Amino acid sequence: MGIDPQRLRSLVVLADELHFGRAAARLHITQPSLSQQIARLEREVGVRLVDRGPRGTRLTDAGARLADAARPALAAIDAAVAEIREAAGVGASLRIGVPRLEYVAHPAIGPLMERARAEAGAERVEFVELLTGAALAALRAREVDAAYLYAPVDDDSVEVAPAFTDTLLVAMPGGHPLARLERLVFGDLAGQTIVTWSRSSMPELRSTLEVYCETAGFTPRIAEAPDIPGALGDLVTRSGGVALVAQTWADAAPESGLVFRPLARPQIVVACVLAWPRERPGRGSRAVAAAVAGGGG
Repeated sequence: MGIDPQRLRSLVVLADELHFGRAAARLHITQPSLSQQIARLEREVGVRLVDRGPRGTRLTDAGARLADAARPALAAIDAAVAEIREAAGVGASLRIGVPRLEYVAHPAIGPLMERARAEAGAERVEFVELLTGAALAALRAREVDAAYLYAPVDDDSVEVAPAFTDTLLVAMPGGHPLARLERLVFGDLAGQTIVTWSRSSMPELRSTLEVYCETAGFTPRIAEAPDIPGALGDLVTRSGGVALVAQTWADAAPESGLVFRPLARPQIVVACVLAWPRERPGRGSRAVAAAVAGGGG
């Protein structure tokens, strides 16, 4: 009996993430669709492969064995397809991860990616919404050629180059009491519900938040947004809380009903970097590296 390779791929990505939301985002499908794929795979194999319990998602012994066996096979197929396309001169897409699709409007991104596209001989640039954790996993799996991430990036599997700097703002619903102020100090966030990403999805921004809360002398009351792009603004609106967001995020995609206030003390500046695989970079990744080396990165 044959097994659908896409279902095996779903299992492998779930094994990497151990989180249905993050795995679904990385696969560019909905969480219910991922659940259905895993259920069908379990029916095909005839054993339970994944356990979902109060402590989170984990693979059973059988699931881990199947994922380990499928991983090199899927990697070999992907590599063969990439080599065949490259040898044939097929103009594939240059795939680039961004925290949010609207980031492509940033002046540091569009021109550089156009140079990389021309260098790669690709037909187009395809931007994919990926938070940091999912982006690093996608880079390791060669699912994207490069990705924009917030520094620091603690992963030896990628090369990084500076891209641009971003200032953090405070996002909140329009009716929030802090919205009456033109500028905030960090201590104003004490006692507020602070919406943020999980440590695994956006480790650099989560760490920045915790460091500044400690410096200001308070322990943050955290509400974690689901690890999928777009979820942060939704949770800020529903919870009535606040969130630290990048200026680029606020400028490019103002959320309905949200307002943004700058921090006067301290002003928090974060660095965004462009990352690509260090080992065995594909044609697209090499083109990105060449575009960066040629200037404009």
